[in-house]
Amino acid sequence: MQKSGVQSTSNDLESNKEKEQEIISVMEEYTVIKKEVVETGKVHIHKRVTENIATVNLPIINETYHIEHVPVAPKTLDIAPPAVRYEGDKMIISVLK
Repeated sequence: MQKSGVQSTSNDLESNKEKEQEIISVMEEYTVIKKEVVETGKVHIHKRVTENIATVNLPIINETYHIEHVPVAPKTLDIAPPAVRYEGDKMIISVLK
């Protein structure tokens, strides 16, 4: 009888293993990944303006001009007016109507 008892026990184990093993088929797997802006803190910015009075030496360039009108006798020119010319350190520009 021991043999029959051993056989029934091994048969029971095989049927238990079949019951324990269940196959589940996977149809589809996917992941959804999203980004999200999350406020992690705040910053307070303060601006402070300070004024310092300082004396600065700058080279100053002055240019002065002396313009003098010299009347001439009215005449009609048949030729082009004379070009700008220099006489010493004076620039002479002819002005026409």
